[in-house]
Amino acid sequence: MSKSIDVLHVCKWDWANTGYRFTQCMALVGINVMALKGVKHAYNYPAQTEVIPQLGGKLYSNFPIVIKAPELKPLAESAKVIHFHASTFVDMGIDLSKKKVVVQHGGSTYRKAASDCDRVFNEFADVTIMQFPMYMEHHPVNPVLVYCPVDTDKIQPDFSRSGKLRIGHFPSNSKAKGTGDIEKVCHLLTNNPEYTDRFEYTVDTNNLPWEEHIQRMNQCDIIIETVQEEYHGQKFGEWGNTSLEAAALGKIIVTNCHSMDLYHKEYGSCALQVANNPQELTDTLERLMGLSGDEIDRLKRESRQWAEDKHSMKATADRLWSKVYKDLL
Repeated sequence: MSKSIDVLHVCKWDWANTGYRFTQCMALVGINVMALKGVKHAYNYPAQTEVIPQLGGKLYSNFPIVIKAPELKPLAESAKVIHFHASTFVDMGIDLSKKKVVVQHGGSTYRKAASDCDRVFNEFADVTIMQFPMYMEHHPVNPVLVYCPVDTDKIQPDFSRSGKLRIGHFPSNSKAKGTGDIEKVCHLLTNNPEYTDRFEYTVDTNNLPWEEHIQRMNQCDIIIETVQEEYHGQKFGEWGNTSLEAAALGKIIVTNCHSMDLYHKEYGSCALQVANNPQELTDTLERLMGLSGDEIDRLKRESRQWAEDKHSMKATADRLWSKVYKDLL
């Protein structure tokens, strides 16, 4: 523990294995990072952040997530930067005014209680990584937009097609993803004689281990991630890990997005097919079903290229370095 490390990355829960991939990106640009979490992920990702019991204990707050781990004080003191992931503050008994601190928000904790989270983290944060554009509307310290990385080496594309277009929707949370509306739209289209023989769709709300989930998405041509503008009375409607994994597989992605102007400004072109409500979903699917096989193939390959160019591990590592860590290390 006496050896100095560049970054200590800590959280209780690493939702969607996001923190693990971020730390792998750090390593790609030569950052010496130690990553620790408190709870193993239920989706059984083949590689995860190291789980230690000190980070798996009592919650002192839910918004933000606050836990105490004084046992980690020597390790925290040896790190140049403390990185608090997933809106989680780990009280390790150190004076954070003497440290560089990165805070990262990317889930429902920040969405539900942004002001409460900012009140805690703004006391000591140097930079705040925001995984979604909508979070940039709040008031964290030095916000930087960095979408989740996707491992385009591990997830390989499959551009093959059968006769019909295969549409899939595999939500982690059916209420949050607008599954009911998605099913209604797909069902209505199957009863339209113009489209009956053009496509087939699968909606599966079972949460499978990650590798099995990737396999079922790989059987599709089109993946619908989410069509949900509001959730629990709050603005929702942004895409995430599912869209990036589907793009890496070479699938056409249909999903919410209310921040395309900001995306274009920060990242450039985007391969998503945007549908923010059931009518837009209907229009988008009808348009896609009217395309030729060559046009479908082109869109699938554009999805994969977009994932590689904008959100691969290497692309995210470069952004993470230039936007966040270059000035901290």
